[in-house]
Order: sequence, then C-alpha cells, then structure tokens
Amino acid sequence: MPHMQIQYSKNCEEHFDMNLFCRTIADEILSSGLYPCGGLRVRATAQDHVVIADAHPHNKFIDMVFRIGKGRSDTDKKKTGGAKKRVGPFKPPRKSSWVSFLLTGTLCCR
Repeated sequence: MPHMQIQYSKNCEEHFDMNLFCRTIADEILSSGLYPCGGLRVRATAQDHVVIADAHPHNKFIDMVFRIGKGRSDTDKKKTGGAKKRVGPFKPPRKSSWVSFLLTGTLCCR
C-alpha cells in the first residue's frame, strides 16, 4: 500500500514535467524492492491558490506525503526515506537551468 501524494504550486509546471517527476518517484519506490507494483499509487495535484513565504510570484513548492501500511520495520522505513536523497535535487527536464523550490516531505505509516 505505498501511496505518494504530491501537492505542488501550479507554477512548477513552467519548469518541469510533473508526469516525469511522478514516474521517477514511482520507479524509485519500486526499485527499493519493498513494495509491490500493484499497490503503488503516485498522485500529484496542482495548487492554484497559494501564498509561499514572502508571496513572491516566482516562489514554488512541492510537498510530498508517503503513506505505507503497518508492519514495516525501522530499517525498511529508513531505506524508503533514503529515496528522497536519490530523487532530489534534480534538474527539471524542460529547462536548462536549475529551479529553486521548497521540497518538503512526510513519511506516514498506517
């Protein structure tokens, strides 16, 4: 039951391909060997109305919440958390320059 829910500011779409980002996250989760493909869900939702920090229009954010079922060991949770280091920071596929954005995340176990 690995579910990744991603919320992001709509202006992120100007700089990179969210479908590719979701595919990259899904591939990384599956490559851990900890989760079955059939239960995997990666969903991303653009947030149209946001105020980020000082409200500068160039500010962007991505917030990711990863939920897994009960019974995972602390070792498995740490291995899962290490995926964030392998996925980001990343170079956005649509632009040649790096984009600065706020990336936050939470690991939830049900």
